Amino acid sequence: MKDIDLMHNVAIKYFEGRSTREDEAVLFAFLQRGEEFMKIFRQWEKEWQQTSLHSAELDDAWKRMRMKMTVSHASENLVVTSRSSMRLRWVKALSIAAVFILAVAGTWGMMEYMDYRTPATYYISSAAYGEKSKVTLTDGTQVWLNAGSSLKYSNRYGETNREVFLDGEGYFEVQNNAEKEFRVHTDTYDVVVKGTKFNVSAYADDSEVVTTLLEGKVEISFGEQIMALVPGEQLSYNRNTDTFIRNEVDALQVKAWSENRIEYADITLRELVVKLSRQYNVSIQLNLVSSEMAERSFHISLRNGESLDEVLTALQHILPITVERNGRSIVIK
Repeated sequence: MKDIDLMHNVAIKYFEGRSTREDEAVLFAFLQRGEEFMKIFRQWEKEWQQTSLHSAELDDAWKRMRMKMTVSHASENLVVTSRSSMRLRWVKALSIAAVFILAVAGTWGMMEYMDYRTPATYYISSAAYGEKSKVTLTDGTQVWLNAGSSLKYSNRYGETNREVFLDGEGYFEVQNNAEKEFRVHTDTYDVVVKGTKFNVSAYADDSEVVTTLLEGKVEISFGEQIMALVPGEQLSYNRNTDTFIRNEVDALQVKAWSENRIEYADITLRELVVKLSRQYNVSIQLNLVSSEMAERSFHISLRNGESLDEVLTALQHILPITVERNGRSIVIK
């Protein structure tokens, strides 16, 4: 309760244009907790508006603010004032600085118009090896991160852009927004969408970058090339050969990891070892008599949150291999 009361006070300061950068950072973190907290903030905003200026006054103030912003952009020699001095000038002139902050910045603080020269702040969400995590972005988009993955996004996400930077593997359920496309940057290509469900695997140490579409439509932007995917399609880019391969797949199997399932219809032992090493945070080495065994494809389906030992036991039933384990060090022979 005390936490909610504290955040309510910070929100009022924000609406009235009295918030500091520290206040805005705290407020942003509060909103990041989830949709429930966004609804609370929206209610506070509504209550504040009802006790503030008449809507006509707000519209008029906003028009004058837009005019001033246009004039400011037109003058190359104009020095952009700091946020605090801008607020003071509007307080003295119109006594409604809070209207400008609310109308221009919306609900998300720290917006670009306040100081065009201030670089964006970036947040990084990550999942360590042996773990998974889930991120809910400010527009309601949800991202599941696989082990050893990270997602970077700006404090301006949802306002000036809907761009994220992925290192590793992520499953995305993107909120539709016809006006703002959603873009996933990887170190190889971009995935561009409006609103859809898809999986991207782009680990820096993997030879392939793979995007799989479950619902909706995505486009892969690779240099001058634009390649569209439809549901059930997978596009793989091989870093070594600089080539793309398009396949039809069972998309639900591709997102199995986000539901704590291990399910692959066609995977080699060499590929599976890499995935298991990340998922369970262990070191697995192949020491096979025949290298052909490492490239042999097989099907594996484990749906009950099996432990690593259970997975290794299942592999020994599927393949003619033996497993030696010493703590986190594992050798497959």
